[in-house]
Amino acid sequence: MVYHPFYENMPIKLACSTLCLSNDAYPNLYDKLAKIKEIGFDHVDLATFEDWQDINPSWLASASAEDIDKTVDSILSSGLHVCAMNSGTNKRIGNTDADSEEILLKEHEALISFAEKLSCPIITVQPSSLKQHSFDEAVTATRRQTPLLAKLHEGKPVGLTLEGHKNTAMENPSVALDILKSIEPQAGITYDNSHYTMQDLHLRDTIDLLDFATHVHVRTSSVDNMQAPYPNGCDDIEELIDELTRRDYQGAISIEYFGGFDDDLANLKKLKAFLEERCDGNR
Repeated sequence: MVYHPFYENMPIKLACSTLCLSNDAYPNLYDKLAKIKEIGFDHVDLATFEDWQDINPSWLASASAEDIDKTVDSILSSGLHVCAMNSGTNKRIGNTDADSEEILLKEHEALISFAEKLSCPIITVQPSSLKQHSFDEAVTATRRQTPLLAKLHEGKPVGLTLEGHKNTAMENPSVALDILKSIEPQAGITYDNSHYTMQDLHLRDTIDLLDFATHVHVRTSSVDNMQAPYPNGCDDIEELIDELTRRDYQGAISIEYFGGFDDDLANLKKLKAFLEERCDGNR
């Protein structure tokens, strides 16, 4: 595993994704950040998904430096450290459209610049959905495009990681592992238990992926359900923490519910307490 120097020799940190707070309940990003801080987090995983939450990559690629700096100042004033950005550009990695690489690279370069201003050490890239492309096409495009993204990171204090996401080229653990072996050390994986739990896959089925984990997302989940009420799936999450500790994982674990599933934040708070009991360091 390759870590950003920010993480070196530090205990596992707990973070909250801004996706936990839906736009309907918290339409303003800064209200989301204030609530995350109020709950007791010191680290935040910032969503940068086009036409969803919370900052559009296309805006970062086109906005004035003054406007971007104002946004950076407002985020930093929350008192939260942005430990990661979870990104979904207009054209995602694995997309095979004719204009996909030009748009992907332009928006990703803007994300790196934004991450640098926030002292954010890692960007999670969301792969393109298999609803748009065949599995083989997506795998081939992912292999080709990852080095292009990685080149943008050269000399930058920001790492690149691909999420093992359902309905993408990374949903199959053996294929994901093969992709990771072929692109290491250019990129790692953001391991998310729920995308495998919902496929009735357990930690033992995906454990080799942890050797490449540079960021982690967790949520309570069950078979066929990416999100399920606490404490569904906590046995696997507890085992995941043990395995990360055994591997001397030096990164963040971000709790990530989404889409209004947990608008009262009850599951978030319960999972936070569960993780705090099991991680070295309290956040």
